[in-house]
Amino acid sequence: MSARPKQGSRLDLLLARIQSDGGEWATRRVQQVYGPAAPFRATARKDLSSLAAMGWLIHDTTNPDRHVYRLNHATAVTS
Repeated sequence: MSARPKQGSRLDLLLARIQSDGGEWATRRVQQVYGPAAPFRATARKDLSSLAAMGWLIHDTTNPDRHVYRLNHATAVTS
């Protein structure tokens, strides 16, 4: 797993929220976290994909019609 995202960055804040809330994470939920100044859906998707590439999230492909991510509990204990 790569290091934690740069402290205070958008990815770091998103990861902290995912770690505290848990559950399934899709682009809509990420945009709700970002609030009224939410970036485009593509940015939310890229942020989830980046955290997955870093090893923090797992892309759940159980339902091919829905792209969701979950916290990777196997590696998320080290921060």
